[in-house]
Amino acid sequence: MRLNLSMAILCMVNSTAFLSDSAEANETAKVAHQPRCEAVIMDEQSAMQAGYTGDLLWSPPMQSLLLSATFYGALVTITFAGLLADRYGPKRIVVAFTLDYIIVTLLTPLLARHSFEAYLVSRIIMGLGEGFVFSCFASVIGKWYTITEKSTAGAMYTSGNQLAAGFSSLIASYLCTLSPGWPLVFYVFGAAGCLWLIPWIIFATNSPSTNRFISEEEKKYLADNIHHMQSSGKLSVPWKKMLASKPLIATVLCQFNYNLQQSLLHAFLPTFFKEELM
Repeated sequence: MRLNLSMAILCMVNSTAFLSDSAEANETAKVAHQPRCEAVIMDEQSAMQAGYTGDLLWSPPMQSLLLSATFYGALVTITFAGLLADRYGPKRIVVAFTLDYIIVTLLTPLLARHSFEAYLVSRIIMGLGEGFVFSCFASVIGKWYTITEKSTAGAMYTSGNQLAAGFSSLIASYLCTLSPGWPLVFYVFGAAGCLWLIPWIIFATNSPSTNRFISEEEKKYLADNIHHMQSSGKLSVPWKKMLASKPLIATVLCQFNYNLQQSLLHAFLPTFFKEELM
């Protein structure tokens, strides 16, 4: 639901209402000398006639701000998301941030057409929920999987991010061609979020001991093989050793570079293909 905007925005925005740098240079070469450069002004009706079917007049900086807005929201909540997940359990928090995603996604057509500012705020609110995603599922893995299974479980749930990025672009580009156009992208993805949330509410629990869908033998096996940290005790974080650990620093730098490249590609590659290669 967060990633579909990178493809849907191509159908939402009338990009020809705003000339690129190369277009401006070519245009000035054709006209006679002027004492000063006049700003190119295009109203909504002429922009619609000149460009694609998009009906929103958002400049490239405005589009970039929308695509990056979720990251600003995530920066706020990611600092304490793991603590809340361990203290109160991940199930309810997952329900809360999924509802956040669903509501913002379903309201996108209304908010986007109402005002740019309203939609920008909603994207930041969506980002507040994003900060809980990995922390909550990491908490689930810690309580449901043994040490020998944790790496496999982590690979499974993190790979969903890459699969979602690939398939969401394909699905969103197809939905844009159908009636009623780009709003259908957000309605379909919002409905998909509802379908995912229902089984989570029914089957998910914070720990194996409270789950009624698994056998007593499985509960005993998990209880014997999973060691929990006491949530009531105060954790002592070895900050000095962490900051001086070369393997940890290398891991953080690699992860940062990977996330940076992945985020840029997911958010801006569709726009680059449309604006520069078409």
